[in-house]
Amino acid sequence: MMKTCLIVDDDEAIVGMLAELMQRDGMRVLVATDGERALAVLRDFQVDVVLLDLAMPLVDGETVMLLAPHFLRPGARPRLVVVTANPNGPIRLGEITPDAVVHKPFDIEEIEAAVGIPEAAREEWNG
Repeated sequence: MMKTCLIVDDDEAIVGMLAELMQRDGMRVLVATDGERALAVLRDFQVDVVLLDLAMPLVDGETVMLLAPHFLRPGARPRLVVVTANPNGPIRLGEITPDAVVHKPFDIEEIEAAVGIPEAAREEWNG
């Protein structure tokens, strides 16, 4: 079954690059350009992985982390990867602890490892 990745970032270039990477790795991609839309997606879709920027308009990533447990479907616990330019990004906010924190600028292998893409699959694409 195909996994679903939610990319939450207001930078179109980063969204495009991450979407291409996740699709190449066999994932269905959903995109939210602000935290308000991200919460709606978490409410309406079963998501396996969330790539979450912290600095966004309307509702920021830290607020998404705090509110996400109230929007997730029952029993859902997507892998959360915080993608941030802040070198002191959050370790824990509310009930949510990120599974990984990736600092911008990042490289493809760093994102793939954080998302949990098996090394053999990464080597096949990047090799």
